[in-house]
Amino acid sequence: MSDTAIRNVTHGDSFQVIRTVSNIPDGETVSMAWFTLKLLASRPDYQAAMQKTITTDDVIGTGAVVNSSPVGSVDLRFDISGTDWDDVVPGQLYLFDIQLKTTGGGLYTCDRGNFVADSSITGATT
Repeated sequence: MSDTAIRNVTHGDSFQVIRTVSNIPDGETVSMAWFTLKLLASRPDYQAAMQKTITTDDVIGTGAVVNSSPVGSVDLRFDISGTDWDDVVPGQLYLFDIQLKTTGGGLYTCDRGNFVADSSITGATT
């Protein structure tokens, strides 16, 4: 698991969080993954400032789990769009993690860290 920081993102912008994860247990693939952003780790998920859930279905604006070669690795892509920012305050320090679920039922946190979005200057919404 890595411990990273997400910076240089402007509040309200569309962007992608992309991670490649290796060491998936033999004979399993990843069925779902979550990107969760919270003020406090102790808050329940329903109080998250942002949460995206992805599956193996590639959904524009949501993302996808891509079980790839070599066997035992996976690419995760979370598509963050303008509507995902409603509960995120620019300049506020948040905690995030990325958790995945394998077809064998295992849950693994593959990344975590902190996140700060810069304030936007232009308020374009169209």
